[in-house]
Amino acid sequence: MEYSRNECVMIISLSMLKHEAIPKQLTLTFSKSIKANTSITTSDFAVQVAGSAATISNAIVDDGKVKLGLSSRVAKNETVTVAYTKSNTAIQNIKSDEDTAVASFTAQAVTNSTTTERSNI
Repeated sequence: MEYSRNECVMIISLSMLKHEAIPKQLTLTFSKSIKANTSITTSDFAVQVAGSAATISNAIVDDGKVKLGLSSRVAKNETVTVAYTKSNTAIQNIKSDEDTAVASFTAQAVTNSTTTERSNI
């Protein structure tokens, strides 16, 4: 993928942390810190869990990372992907602290480190 100068923030890590009591949060870490933005919307993201579309309940920027809340828990060994489509409404776009917009990206694999078995959810 090639990015223009205005779209140089690359995604470097996607994870669901195993220490979360309820594995319903997906954290997107980028190569640069993400600027706080209360206008990002869930509709700009698409998450798949075990091949099915997941409902995203919220999207926030916290500590320079984007965090997506999911309406359902994710179990151990389930395949998770996330995609992002940059909005036509500029205020909703994810940007670095340097005001560089994040480019749209197709489904990217998430490191699912949860330890909860599906039978225990």
